Amino acid sequence: MSQPVYLVIPSTGVGGMEKRLVEVWLRLTPHHAGLHLVVSQQTHAALLARPDLGDLVALADRVILFDPGSGRFPAMMRALIGVTRRLPRGATVHYLLNAPPLIDRLLGHRMILSWVANFSPRPGRTRAANTIWLAARAAFHSAHRLDVLTPGVADDLRRSALLAPRISVTAGGSFADFDHFRPAPAKRDDVVFLGRTEAGKNALAFVQAIPLVAARLAAAGRSTRFLVYGAPAGQEAEIARLLASDAYRGIAVERGHTVDPAAILAPAKVFVSLQVPSNYPSKALVEAMGCGCVPVINASGESRLMADDALASFIPSAFTPEQLADAVADILLLDEAAFAERSRATREQAISRFRIERQVEYFASLWRLEEAALRLPNPSRAGG
Repeated sequence: MSQPVYLVIPSTGVGGMEKRLVEVWLRLTPHHAGLHLVVSQQTHAALLARPDLGDLVALADRVILFDPGSGRFPAMMRALIGVTRRLPRGATVHYLLNAPPLIDRLLGHRMILSWVANFSPRPGRTRAANTIWLAARAAFHSAHRLDVLTPGVADDLRRSALLAPRISVTAGGSFADFDHFRPAPAKRDDVVFLGRTEAGKNALAFVQAIPLVAARLAAAGRSTRFLVYGAPAGQEAEIARLLASDAYRGIAVERGHTVDPAAILAPAKVFVSLQVPSNYPSKALVEAMGCGCVPVINASGESRLMADDALASFIPSAFTPEQLADAVADILLLDEAAFAERSRATREQAISRFRIERQVEYFASLWRLEEAALRLPNPSRAGG
């Protein structure tokens, strides 16, 4: 590799998009001396806490840390400019979602931007929203290559004759480590929601359906446990109020956070994925499917790209609590043999559809690596 590559992650935590790119970086870095990772101090600490990203410790000499200040958009951009100015001329600088516009072209860098949002940037109603919109559009036009995660967004952005030749769609959408994300020997009647408690994730809608699911299971002489895991966000106060009310008395609900989602997904039976405007390509959903969880998915946007109708239970995008509750309960009330078969088929489809090798090869090409030397998983282990 003649020129160094810097993968820049402008965040202060770890979600699906950060984890996905870091896993690709970890696969390729041992084989390519010029690959580097640029992350905030907070994101680095969060990455190190995850048991499935342990290789990061051994590659500490390839990691550049920066202080993002308040973490808000203007402070993050100032911090990124400070880092970018120190990178060598001719380097490839690959940003995830946000990038300071123009600076890389002025410094002689080859800039790549990964647009991982499931929407095209639009003007907003506030000054802050418009600042972010203008910065995104300027970054699009500054980039030499524009990697777009969602096919529909790529189609929308290709309407620009200037952007169209620079756009490619991320191969495979998402992936999981199917050695780590695998079913437990025995499954429980657990239902998992995994994500921030914000409106876009529909956490509140899931919590509202919990008493209805519990009632259906109780009528069949069964009980279940509901796990609401993820960072608190805008709907947290309302969720806490609901869970403290009489309607939830006697129902087993866990509200928490985990750095190892496999620990709660492996024994669970059902995973709910309710994100709007689309559940594609949810990494948490892929990981849940790898653990043999049968998913309930709202059919918004490109969500049907995630699983076949015969395996997932799709509900309307504008679903009611009753529709969500019925979908969850119907899966939990399957007989043991029927559930085992559906769980097995769900995992097999995830493995065939969402393999990390597709993205490793895609980004190796994007970064102009001479050879994508891969550490391939043992197929007999991954398929089990």
